[in-house]
Amino acid sequence: ISNCSATQVLSDGSDESIYLADTYLWLGDPAMKVWTDEPQEITGVTINYNESYISVDVGSGYYDICVCSGDLGETYFSNVTDVTGSNIFSTSVRPLYVTVYKHNYKPYTAVIGHGYFTTDQYWSGNMHLAHGSGLFDGNSTLHIAPGSNIIFGGYYNIIAKAGSKIIAVGTEENPITFTSLNATSPSSWKNIFLYGSGSRFEHCIFKYGNWAINISGYPNTSGQNIIKNCTFYDNDQALRIQNNNSTIVENCKIYDNRHGIVTYSVSDLDFTGNRVRNNDRDGVYSIGNSDLSFVYNVIDYNGEGHTNTCNGIYSCSSDHITFNPPTGKNTIRNNYSKEVYADYGSPVILIR
Repeated sequence: ISNCSATQVLSDGSDESIYLADTYLWLGDPAMKVWTDEPQEITGVTINYNESYISVDVGSGYYDICVCSGDLGETYFSNVTDVTGSNIFSTSVRPLYVTVYKHNYKPYTAVIGHGYFTTDQYWSGNMHLAHGSGLFDGNSTLHIAPGSNIIFGGYYNIIAKAGSKIIAVGTEENPITFTSLNATSPSSWKNIFLYGSGSRFEHCIFKYGNWAINISGYPNTSGQNIIKNCTFYDNDQALRIQNNNSTIVENCKIYDNRHGIVTYSVSDLDFTGNRVRNNDRDGVYSIGNSDLSFVYNVIDYNGEGHTNTCNGIYSCSSDHITFNPPTGKNTIRNNYSKEVYADYGSPVILIR
């Protein structure tokens, strides 16, 4: 609110506006409510919907509720204060943000999907995908702040169509977490689909997903997606990369998934400094003319689930895999079946 106010008064240009802008910029908005105690979590919010309305049930307490469209509320905006129980908001606009808030409580924020965001969005704190997937199109960018928790309330996706992208850059102290609301097993939520290029994930944690990240490259893209310093565990597949021209996966921890990483027709994968361990099946499963470069990775103890292929690296169908010692030594050891298994279709493995 303070930034919006400052922007508005600065654009006015009058002397009075400049004095007001100075007040907002130096001292803050005097109407802003601040915490006066350790903030509590808001729990027990229930959201239901149909095509013409949504209902937000806050239970027995009294809260404020804001419902707005993803275009900064231009298409739909409603705010009610000091309400309890179930509250109806009559609108067919989708997607929507729902925020439940109260003094000395952390806001509860949710996305009601079933529609595309076509402008840039900024997520922070605990963001619930309460009903439906988060869909991005029209060259929009989803920015996710460090320390955020993206919480899936069902088997939903976050999808960035070609031209759109996701920038999720956390820090070592404040990672970004993608997880399920209640479940603690793989495939509790669906996937993060990237159909284009330019997305970046750093210091993120992915757990309980189906294919935690699926880089589809449809249509094929000449750009690049980057995944660094991320942790994947308890997913069905940690990473699935297919029909994609260029991806960097660097310094990631990939463990306790059914599959570590699956590639299909990837023309350029730079896989550097990663630890891939204790996945039920293959650490790396590659098929279909993929071109993979492995440098400084440790791939070990995969295949302990003893189902189907159980190798450190499984490769087939004209793959091209390059290992680069002595400057880029890899350690591939103690995998259940084979360390590197080359199946049908004459894969080419270069050690240089």
